[in-house]
Amino acid sequence: MIKRDQLRTHLLRLWERNQYFLAPDMKRALERAEQAEERELSRLHFTINLTSLAETSKARVPLCGDTGLPMYYAIIGEKAIGAIEGGMRSMLEELRNAVAEATRVVPMRVNVVDPLTRADFPDNVGGTVPVVNQRIEPDADYLEITAVSLGGGAELMGQASRVLGVLDGVNGIKRFLVDCVVRTNTGKNCNPQVVGVGIGGSMDVAASLAKQAAILRGIGARHPNPDIAALEEELTAALNGLGLGPWGIGGKSTVLDVLIETAETHIVTLPVAVYMQCPALRRTTVRFYADGRVDEDVENTWLRRS
Repeated sequence: MIKRDQLRTHLLRLWERNQYFLAPDMKRALERAEQAEERELSRLHFTINLTSLAETSKARVPLCGDTGLPMYYAIIGEKAIGAIEGGMRSMLEELRNAVAEATRVVPMRVNVVDPLTRADFPDNVGGTVPVVNQRIEPDADYLEITAVSLGGGAELMGQASRVLGVLDGVNGIKRFLVDCVVRTNTGKNCNPQVVGVGIGGSMDVAASLAKQAAILRGIGARHPNPDIAALEEELTAALNGLGLGPWGIGGKSTVLDVLIETAETHIVTLPVAVYMQCPALRRTTVRFYADGRVDEDVENTWLRRS
């Protein structure tokens, strides 16, 4: 049985870890960038970031003043559905309750507002927030919950899908990506970023894939398709070859990585979207098993390949 009090306790801890501790792959990426940087000012940028992150984690305060827009990715195992005390209703209620409680105790900044009136929601819970992306996993006996915090800067820099013509091809995708990075790497958003690229599907699918690639994929983890993996490597090298560096002050690390996700698409279209995740990458996962076990030391499997 996955008891409701288990959900309540561990989901709150999920958000505490989310806000106090940087995703390990991002920490390693920043350390590599610091070691590789030759420009003194650019290297200092990474040193200050890493020092600040160490201090905030030690003091158990949010690692960024913008604690983000809360979102979940929930993988619901087929064999775990019947084991959730109170069923799916209680799970969804506890996901919302955890955000409200974390807003109070972490604390998290009130970031959720009405898009038109700008009236705020003091507990960061609205009619549609936190967004809960759900997927059923056949035969699995667990409930896997990943919490992510979407910073305002990263959202501002995201480039909603542009539907290219089929003749634009890969070169069109490259031009679009370089244009996005050059136009946004000017101090408007904390950087360097992890650049997620969604290709294919439809406009909304490409945008969703871009965000998932930037947030849920591990930095440096290459796509299993060798052609896509080669394109990720090529684009990362090309963007860093621009020499823009962090905040446009010059250097080797214009981006930390380029990660691509694709979906089949219509015969005459080529949707593409870009999402730029800032260094405040907050991604934490907990897994509840049908037999009552709970594992907080797991990587998310949202983008697991079948």
